[in-house]
Amino acid sequence: MVSTTTGSSMNTINIQGIELEIRERSDVHESFIPSINSAYLWHRHTWSILQDVLENIPVIATGHTGTGKSTTIEQIAARINQPCVRPVLSGQMSKQDLFGSKTATAGTISFVYGIVPAAMKNGWWLILDEMDFADPSILQALNSLFDPIQQGKHRHIILMDNDGEKVEAHPDFRVFATANTIGIMEEFRHLYRGANLLNQAYLERFRTYYFDYLSEADEIKVLSDTLEIPRELSKFLVKTAVLVREAFERQEISQPFSMRRLFDWGSLIIRHLERGKGSFSTETVKKVPLEAAEIAIFSRVSKEERRVLEGIINRVFP
Repeated sequence: MVSTTTGSSMNTINIQGIELEIRERSDVHESFIPSINSAYLWHRHTWSILQDVLENIPVIATGHTGTGKSTTIEQIAARINQPCVRPVLSGQMSKQDLFGSKTATAGTISFVYGIVPAAMKNGWWLILDEMDFADPSILQALNSLFDPIQQGKHRHIILMDNDGEKVEAHPDFRVFATANTIGIMEEFRHLYRGANLLNQAYLERFRTYYFDYLSEADEIKVLSDTLEIPRELSKFLVKTAVLVREAFERQEISQPFSMRRLFDWGSLIIRHLERGKGSFSTETVKKVPLEAAEIAIFSRVSKEERRVLEGIINRVFP
């Protein structure tokens, strides 16, 4: 449920029964505000996450790739004009990228702030993506961001590379994280190569939410509404995804089937139909999805897994 109210002093929006203030857009920060997806369906945890946002409690979302862990945060932010930054904590992310470093320009040494202090100073929401892939030294440096805070206080970090500067967070600053292999997802750790084990003392600093895939009916609705494709086609695509996920759970294939991949596959089907000026018909219903699957699905898997996936598609499409 989303409704917008215009008051005398400010605009507010009601999301899942919680009233939030809509921020004024700024030319400086506008590029960091996510776009609204009008077809988005709120996840069942949205109400509780919104309460955590109001109480400034760090949130970590766990679940398979493409289940909407980051999207829920971004869609909340989009509706209140809240800027977000979303660094991916992979092996390529350095402490300098996150916190900043000194640089020399024309003989003058200055400090360039990284993503974290920039977000804190400007009141952006910080979404630390794939935290379980982060280097332990980065997690250690981020530690103070997740400490409980007393009422009236704000989070802060110390930038040792900038002479011990203390950076206090803007009141609008919030911190979130996502991971694929913590809590209920630990049994799938072997399928996410490179993920690190996060200790419980670290995780207890967060409120943890498990994100599963949408129901089959909801996925069909979101796919149809977003891509504006016939519901019958969406049913075939989603049914394929459901069967692939079941095969993944049985470890017959190494990758799950995310909503992101569903959108990609559906978009490519539209492209193929438009190229041939075709339509959703008996003649195209099987040929075009397989052609689109060459790019969206088959190019990402081994030959053995391709055979499994082709078999599923051939069973689903009439």
